[in-house]
Amino acid sequence: MTPAFEAHLTRDEGWWSVQVRGLPSNVIAYTQGRNLTEAREMARDLVATVLDVPMDSVEVRLVFPDTINAMLRNVEDARTQRELSAAAEQATLRKAALELLEQGLTVRDAGALLGLSGQRISQLTGKHHRAA
Repeated sequence: MTPAFEAHLTRDEGWWSVQVRGLPSNVIAYTQGRNLTEAREMARDLVATVLDVPMDSVEVRLVFPDTINAMLRNVEDARTQRELSAAAEQATLRKAALELLEQGLTVRDAGALLGLSGQRISQLTGKHHRAA
């Protein structure tokens, strides 16, 4: 397999302009695509043609402008925070459910207080108490 090549992308009048770097003799080659899938395939085809190798042996890594990279990092950070918050919520719900059950509440009543079903309380706690 050939080494991975970088395809630097910029948006230009409805097209992705693609600048492929890392070719022999420091050649920088250009192509374009209407969407990201096409831009990647055009870059792979360009590298395969220049190197005279099969296209399926070419790996291309898309490199976006800094503004897009910043947005992608913000989205990834938000997703990570959401996952951490969801994990913290589940831990808090589990602890509260266990405490309510230890105080003698039924899974149905614990669920009603926590806004969950009795079945979910049983799942969170791993305990099957009377549903009454």
